[in-house]
Amino acid sequence: NMVIAGHRFLYTATNGGLFYNLTELKPNDKIYIRWNDKTYEYQVYNTKTVYPTQVDIRDPDPSIPKKLTMYTCYPLGSTAKRFVVEAKQL
Repeated sequence: NMVIAGHRFLYTATNGGLFYNLTELKPNDKIYIRWNDKTYEYQVYNTKTVYPTQVDIRDPDPSIPKKLTMYTCYPLGSTAKRFVVEAKQL
């Protein structure tokens, strides 16, 4: 499980922030990550909100060996919850 977390209130849409609009991702949307001159493609299969204490979102899932989990604060400007995007590598 590759996990990427970020503050979206620090990176707004006006300055090119990637996590500002994270809540707009929906199932079947594609995510592309470029690393070491290679592009990896993922497809969103789930989004959810959880409490900050629910750190199990970072755990591996044996049924999805190449999983991507991205999360950020929710709602915008609050630390009350986390918005989580789960995707699988294609």
